[in-house]
Amino acid sequence: MEIIRGITQKLRFLRGAAGAWIPWGWVIILIVVGIGVGCTAYRREIKYRPSETLVEILSDFQRHLEDDTYRFQVVRDVSGRSLYKVTLIRLNNYEKIYPNNKFKPIISFNKAKAYEKLHEYDLAIQSYEDVLKVPSPLAELAKKNHAICLEFKEMIQRAQDDSLPQEYLGALEKKIQGWEQMIEKHKGTPYEYLAREQQEKVEGEKVAVIQSHMGDWKDAGLAIQHYNTLISRHAESKNINRYLLRFGDFYVSMASRYAEEKDPHGLKFDLKEFEKFADAALELYESVANRDGISEKLEAKEKVKALVSYIRTIRKISQ
Repeated sequence: MEIIRGITQKLRFLRGAAGAWIPWGWVIILIVVGIGVGCTAYRREIKYRPSETLVEILSDFQRHLEDDTYRFQVVRDVSGRSLYKVTLIRLNNYEKIYPNNKFKPIISFNKAKAYEKLHEYDLAIQSYEDVLKVPSPLAELAKKNHAICLEFKEMIQRAQDDSLPQEYLGALEKKIQGWEQMIEKHKGTPYEYLAREQQEKVEGEKVAVIQSHMGDWKDAGLAIQHYNTLISRHAESKNINRYLLRFGDFYVSMASRYAEEKDPHGLKFDLKEFEKFADAALELYESVANRDGISEKLEAKEKVKALVSYIRTIRKISQ
């Protein structure tokens, strides 16, 4: 409004000075140009202002520090990205804008918490050490968390150099039990959820090792046993539907293997033996396909369709 009043006053002055009438079309053009210039000046004025404060960066992050990331999906920001990854990016950008800011301990501490949530314990340890370099009210808590991250790091590094399958499986089982102790030790804190996620990861790795080294049909029974253990122990995990699909895929591979070895065209093929594996897979797929509100539902439905078609084909061939 100030811009418009200024232009109007100048037009009146020009009209009086020139003694001539100025068409309203020119008045409108001048007003629009004036507004454009004013808006451009305003945009230039705010262009280099900081886009956010440290409080804005950490407000959502702080509210989700104690989230149970074992049972529930990681929270996302408005753009759909992981809040923990986004917070790290924003903190790094803040440090670039203000390299000598007085909030270094706060920034380093929150970086460490974000790294913990991402299971990057080496980086979390470094960030906690940055907190401890200067006097800070966060020093005591940083020292405590630093010690926990060192424990987690040591646990992860166990059994990484073993090459023989049996030795490796034994080492993985020790890690599973070690994480169980960590879960009990940090019960009721966010570190419990992190320990559960790590235990879950090791158990998944153990099943994968058994499956990849599977020789005869006896090994199939061992793999099935460990799949059942994984699913029963981590029934509350946010990843449970993925494990069910993965277990179903295993049964499909066993059904396919049986069909290849025994040949449905021949006399040695036992349809009931084939269906034992195929029906088990179908049951697992359907358990996921029938659940609403999960991202794996569509994938499970497609697997059901494909498997039903495959079963019908094998039945027809074997008749």
